[in-house]
Amino acid sequence: MKCVSALLCLLSLAISQGYALVPPLYSPPLQRSQKKIAPEKIEPEEQEKPQAAIIYGDDWIFSILSPKGWELDSESGASQKANVVLYPEGGSWENSKSVMYVYVTGRTKKSKTLQIALEEFVKGDIELFRENHPKLVLTKMKSVPTKDKLKSLCYVFDKVGKGADKECVTYLETKKHIFVVTLSCRSSAIYKKAFPDYEKLVSSFFFMNKTP
Repeated sequence: MKCVSALLCLLSLAISQGYALVPPLYSPPLQRSQKKIAPEKIEPEEQEKPQAAIIYGDDWIFSILSPKGWELDSESGASQKANVVLYPEGGSWENSKSVMYVYVTGRTKKSKTLQIALEEFVKGDIELFRENHPKLVLTKMKSVPTKDKLKSLCYVFDKVGKGADKECVTYLETKKHIFVVTLSCRSSAIYKKAFPDYEKLVSSFFFMNKTP
């Protein structure tokens, strides 16, 4: 009951401060073509402000700010298990040449007692990338600090194949989960243009559980 009460308090506080709430994906994965939730009407004087949102699940909750010029969508990436996706205004998850997204995964191994370390998780992710994209060029980057200074690792995956030639992936570790924040672009030129907004997204990330 304490966990439920704490979550309700956080959600109430968030609503009072103007955050939009993004519910967990309990329903079956949606198709990309399905209509997303219509955003609330925004007054003209508020349109220049970044769109704030809180995304939550059974035992995790975090907030992000959508950079100016990006739409935040909680449905279109569901079939790819993304908890929230962003794409340039007027675009779409399917067709935009640059997209950003966040997905959450648990740290518990199959034994259900041991937890996978951030470094081990990232190593496995890199190996999977290399299996699917033999010509992959990998570069380790200095992580952009999150609002709450979570432990993190950051890599650029270049030449990852058709539809996403360059990606930047930031892995964030909490006590029970790993949050993966990704920028995916169809060319290096588009990546260069979108990267400053990706930095803003990562720096706005705030894990709202009392104990990280």
